Amino acid sequence: MTKKELPKNVINPFSEAFLENWDMWKQYKMEEFKFKYKGCISEQAALMQLSVISGSNEEVAVQIIQQSMSNGWKGLFPLKNNINGTKQI
Repeated sequence: MTKKELPKNVINPFSEAFLENWDMWKQYKMEEFKFKYKGCISEQAALMQLSVISGSNEEVAVQIIQQSMSNGWKGLFPLKNNINGTKQI
């Protein structure tokens, strides 16, 4: 298995193990939407947004990525806490 790395000048706000999930997200975006981060600034902004909406919790960040991919979404959004179509409080 190859070591996952971010482009130069992009800071990973999570652990190195997270990079496998981030690479999967980028691959998903390319396959589904023909989207590629144009540079370091846009990729860093996406990582920082993910850090904010996950509360800097890596497990939640991975769940957010999985939620977006499983729902066919283009972006990363806070987790939906739905159980059987009803909102969990």
